[in-house]
Amino acid sequence: MAQDLEQLLERRAKLQEQIDEVETKILEQKKSRRDELLAELKELGFDGPAPRRTPASGVRQRDPNRPCPICQIAGHDKRAHRSHPKAFTPAELKERNLPSS
Repeated sequence: MAQDLEQLLERRAKLQEQIDEVETKILEQKKSRRDELLAELKELGFDGPAPRRTPASGVRQRDPNRPCPICQIAGHDKRAHRSHPKAFTPAELKERNLPSS
């Protein structure tokens, strides 16, 4: 039983070595083909992909000391008024946990 296990492990190791060799050859062939295609594209006048634009961060930065343009109170900005287009009353500021004045 122990010999069977050892033989299987040795066989597995040999197969893994063969797999590694094949993968190395595949990578070499891919790189070679890629270089050929890039050279052909360069002959046709294609220099490379267009530069990618960096995406916007998605998070707006705000200055906490700058007053809101709608109600002139610091601590929030115009986005806080999306559902409430008028200036907040002191009670509404307290309800929304926003600083008053």
